[in-house]
Amino acid sequence: MAKPTPTTSSPRPVWLAWAPAFACVILLAAIEARAYFEKPPRQAGAYLAHVHALAETMPKAFGHWIGRDVPLPLSAVHLLQPNVDLCRNFVNRQTGEQATLMVIDCSDTRNLSGHYPPNCYPGNGWILDKSTPKTWVINKTPITGMEYKFHRGAFDTESHIYVDDFFIMPDGKFLATEREFLHESGSFNERVFGAAQVELTLPGDMLPADRLQVFHDLIGANWKLISAILHGVSNESAK
Repeated sequence: MAKPTPTTSSPRPVWLAWAPAFACVILLAAIEARAYFEKPPRQAGAYLAHVHALAETMPKAFGHWIGRDVPLPLSAVHLLQPNVDLCRNFVNRQTGEQATLMVIDCSDTRNLSGHYPPNCYPGNGWILDKSTPKTWVINKTPITGMEYKFHRGAFDTESHIYVDDFFIMPDGKFLATEREFLHESGSFNERVFGAAQVELTLPGDMLPADRLQVFHDLIGANWKLISAILHGVSNESAK
């Protein structure tokens, strides 16, 4: 009976033994390159500081309106890490109308993900009744956003509110929905300039014409801040 001929395996190439090490070197180089090229633009810090300082100058009293600051919950501050957290309740001394304006500017767009009325208000007991796309015009500039109507409670204790909401991107865009915001906020160059969200909360029994007037009054009074956020990338890149 013939003995089986032993098989000899061909020697393993030397380079194959070093392949894991080569892969690690390439991976580290890629990480370093990404970190280098994704350094925040120098202008981003100055822009965010300018927006923060400008928010401090926004008026609490104008026309017939007088406002008082309403502090954000610490949990919201921790989650958002805002560059600006302007939140004010306004009362019209002539008509008695009330409204709450909130402008949240974050230095990283990712911190605003999920901060959106249909996500946040139900957690506080509000039920969404209606969502309506809106376009407002302030200083000849169209603002695309959404108007939400919520209610909570029951029978004689039921309450209703309207929430006008829009996102501000620093490259000159207003966005209406969270889906649009998530789509537009992915690039690094925009992300490091941050983004902002504006909410105007109004009583549910306020007539449409009155809601529109309040929007014009309060957003108009804070237009300098909104405009500074809106044109951040173009202003800084032009310097």
